Amino acid sequence: MTALTSEQRRVLDALTTEQQTLATLADRAYLDSRRAAEQAVHDLRLAGHPIVSAGRGVRLSDDPAEVAACAESLRRRLIAQYATSRALRRTARRMRAERTPSFVPVE
Repeated sequence: MTALTSEQRRVLDALTTEQQTLATLADRAYLDSRRAAEQAVHDLRLAGHPIVSAGRGVRLSDDPAEVAACAESLRRRLIAQYATSRALRRTARRMRAERTPSFVPVE
């Protein structure tokens, strides 16, 4: 695993096997925001730490099946977000086409 930043170290030290919200985790890790805690959790997961999420919180896990289930849940969210992104891109193309005249006015 790679070296941790001070924020990541504080988040890892504040994580337990009990679920806690990102806001609570930010407070316990002395971070400025919930978003900073979310970024640290993201980075720690990428570094291989077994941080799972369920409902409204995150926690450490020692159960490989639970970590795999969390990974699958994140994969399903990714697929749903990708489908939403594709739909919005189609919508933007349609909106552009509706604004673009399909003919050149004759003067």
